[in-house]
Amino acid sequence: MENQQHIKELLSKPSLSDEEWLEARHNGLGATDIAVLSGLHPFRKPSAVYADKRRLLETEENYHMWWGKREEPLIMERFSYETGHSLIPVLNRNFTHHEFAWAMATPDAFLSDITAGVECKSVSISQRYRWGESWSDVVPEEYFIQCQWDMFVTGLDLWYLVAKMDRELYYYVIQRKPTLIEKLFNRGREFWYRYIEGDELPPPDESDDFKALMDVLYPESTQDDLPAQPNDYDLMEKYGVAKKEYDRASDEINKIKNTFRSIIGEHTGIAFPDAGRISWTGGEKRRTVSYSSAFDTLVKLLREKGIAVPDELVLQAIRENTVEKAGTRSIRLSNVKLDKLKEA
Repeated sequence: MENQQHIKELLSKPSLSDEEWLEARHNGLGATDIAVLSGLHPFRKPSAVYADKRRLLETEENYHMWWGKREEPLIMERFSYETGHSLIPVLNRNFTHHEFAWAMATPDAFLSDITAGVECKSVSISQRYRWGESWSDVVPEEYFIQCQWDMFVTGLDLWYLVAKMDRELYYYVIQRKPTLIEKLFNRGREFWYRYIEGDELPPPDESDDFKALMDVLYPESTQDDLPAQPNDYDLMEKYGVAKKEYDRASDEINKIKNTFRSIIGEHTGIAFPDAGRISWTGGEKRRTVSYSSAFDTLVKLLREKGIAVPDELVLQAIRENTVEKAGTRSIRLSNVKLDKLKEA
């Protein structure tokens, strides 16, 4: 009852604007963040969570996020129609744990009697194999983790996960797992106090997010070379060996691709019965506009027609449309001798 009352109080507050809602999410770890910190998110890494909470990089809404947000009301409406459950949409409200303010959740809805939460997902049909039958709890691990975190934050013991796949809805029932929630809590707490409120950087990973984070934190080199430390020799050797293997693999991949191109020729691809296909796509003509050339042509045409275009106006237009973009630093090997590194 206490948890239900807490939820009712939060639902009674006005919903936030999109900008306010997104800003508030910087102040804690949500369900998706916890899935990332558990190593189960298919695209994001902990460094992306760090950059987001520290407001170092902006997270742009992609195509799938745009559609997912707009399909939520339709999914909830159909869920109510097919199950008979009335829902209370959350509508841009962030929920925080009653004791740990950094633990946040952004559910899509609650049942009207506040006995369970609801999460809606728009899923590509290509991912159907990761989902079990309706009314089971067989769902992708990252979504199972998200539901557990939502239950931790809200205090509820039951969560419905509704997945729209190829115009059909599939319903999943997720029960609270206290042991798992404890592990998620410990992981989230360590990350929050160590990296967000603390002064440490998360460990390096292979993602573009970490590279972008480094570019923001260290956009320029302002000091001379560091002297190599013992661990640096091992790292340099690993990099040199991996780079050679990568180059060899890239050459082999390019050779195979070119062989396929020579086989496919004017066809669209090669079909492998029961094993997929490989295609050689593209080739269609595309039109693009070179605005700098168009500007030069416009000035030229105006002058040919006797319309004076002063040089100072041309220079002013150029100045007002010149944008300075930050450069990026690159890692490069120089005069590397792997045998010397091994000796060191």
